[in-house]
Amino acid sequence: MVYIENTGGFIMPYAAIKGAHAQKVVLDQNRLTIDVQNAILSSHVAEQPN
Repeated sequence: MVYIENTGGFIMPYAAIKGAHAQKVVLDQNRLTIDVQNAILSSHVAEQPN
């Protein structure tokens, strides 16, 4: 399971995980579902200045 900030945990297929470093997971964007891609894109929306 991979936690995406401001969204929650997602089960990732093993093929989507390229590696891990410093408690962060490196993912292959081409192997992610649309839901996961959207979660990543919106993970920092709340931090954007108006």
